[in-house]
Amino acid sequence: MLGFVIAVANQLSGINAIIFYARQLFEQVADSKTALEYTFYLGLLQVAVTFLSGFLLNRYGRRTLMLLGSSIVVFSLLSAFLCESLLPDSHSLVSALIFLHLVGFSLSLGPVSMVYVAEIMENISLVVVVVWVLTITVSLVSR
Repeated sequence: MLGFVIAVANQLSGINAIIFYARQLFEQVADSKTALEYTFYLGLLQVAVTFLSGFLLNRYGRRTLMLLGSSIVVFSLLSAFLCESLLPDSHSLVSALIFLHLVGFSLSLGPVSMVYVAEIMENISLVVVVVWVLTITVSLVSR
């Protein structure tokens, strides 16, 4: 049961909507070419931080990374919501918070959650099915 909770938290953290619609999000801040560049840098950052999290995982442990990364995710999402709600011209700040959200996710919920699931569940394929069903659901709902 805990494996499914981790999978759901992983998928509903907002990362899928950000990755799937990054270009459209950044087009609200900049022109089309710059939005495409931001999207490229977002993907590059995700790969780099995910590799970095592998090294940090061995050094600091799963608990520390999960607490740090989840705190970054919550802070960045809450801050982005507040900035967008209270400050009408805060699009650049919201873009930076999107990058920060990706860093938090790539440090914690992304890589560490699957390590947890692999250790606590015998049949990890059920969790993978849940992850993909939720990914498809998020892609259909967030249009």
